Amino acid sequence: MSTIQGSFVDGALSNTDDAAHSATLGLSEGDWSLEIPTKGREVVEGQTRGAFTGLRLGKRVAATMSVSAKVSDPTDAYSRLVEGSTSGFTSTTADIGDVPTTDWSFSFNLGAESRRFYGQDAHLVNKSIKEGDVTTVSYTFSIYGPIYEVGATGGTVTLVAAR
Repeated sequence: MSTIQGSFVDGALSNTDDAAHSATLGLSEGDWSLEIPTKGREVVEGQTRGAFTGLRLGKRVAATMSVSAKVSDPTDAYSRLVEGSTSGFTSTTADIGDVPTTDWSFSFNLGAESRRFYGQDAHLVNKSIKEGDVTTVSYTFSIYGPIYEVGATGGTVTLVAAR
């Protein structure tokens, strides 16, 4: 859980579609995670008689982003956008398929430093609301596009290259 007390909004997750519709989810007391597979690909093993004879990089594996927090500013607009059900929604991957995806940006303060992770082509895989505290919500995304990090010095690091 976050212990940042600067304000009651510990982080903000913003998503935008290709038609410039955007929505922001303000989060407090939350957890955020980004899981990036090493090399972005699965490992394919070659074996003969129980011995490894080769290891190759196989098909691409998507990164995963999860957000779990109390929603400090609940809004239906955010859920509708990431689900692809906003009027006039245009997926960021419309050129390659019909899966609703959005570009995303997660920003937060770490002490006196501001941090931001952002990327493209995030698809909502799961949304969860907990019984007993309906202000607690979790979103899980698969990320098919590039991922970047902007550090405290303002430099940008590419974590995952373009699709």
